[in-house]
Amino acid sequence: GTGGAKLSGLYSGEESGADHGGAHERPVHPHESPWVMLLPLLILAVPSILSWLVNYNGWFGDLLRAALPVPSLDRTVETVNWTLAVLSAVLAVAGILAAYVIYMARQGLAVTMGRVLRPLYVLFTNKWYLDWFAENFIVRRVVYRGLALVSAEFDSKVIDRVANGAGDATQIAGAGVKRAQSGQMQAYGFVFSAGVAVIAVALLVASHR
Repeated sequence: GTGGAKLSGLYSGEESGADHGGAHERPVHPHESPWVMLLPLLILAVPSILSWLVNYNGWFGDLLRAALPVPSLDRTVETVNWTLAVLSAVLAVAGILAAYVIYMARQGLAVTMGRVLRPLYVLFTNKWYLDWFAENFIVRRVVYRGLALVSAEFDSKVIDRVANGAGDATQIAGAGVKRAQSGQMQAYGFVFSAGVAVIAVALLVASHR
């Protein structure tokens, strides 16, 4: 964690020097993290080590299996993967030694590595350009120019036409029905009589069959 913070400080110092004309670079002074960061790490490290020591031989898992008779817990205890444990310890020690050589034993090596590894720093700072890809390709092209455009065309050419067509059909039907409302009783009586006559003829024809 401290190495990444120091490397970040290195690049921030270079960028600050570039903003002021690039005449000189600020010296790098590596330092340990403050106590507000170290204290929580120390507090968390103690129970982590104790939890590993407590269940070193698997007796704590056996205790849980005896106290909680759940079928899913009834399984054999896995042995310690010494290869993975040793490899992790070796990598940790190698990282500590590399940090000591870069920041303490050879002061100028930090500046040189900062220049050599700057592309990686830019890549990590921009989070592998995933945000750029999501914003410029997925959001703007796929969503805005793709899904949103298709939805807008479907809304204007299909949904609006169906809604407007239903309104126009209702208006035309209303206009046709309105003409039948003349307000003349003679016309109403004629239509009623004609309807009764049509029904009577239909019943007469049906009875002869």
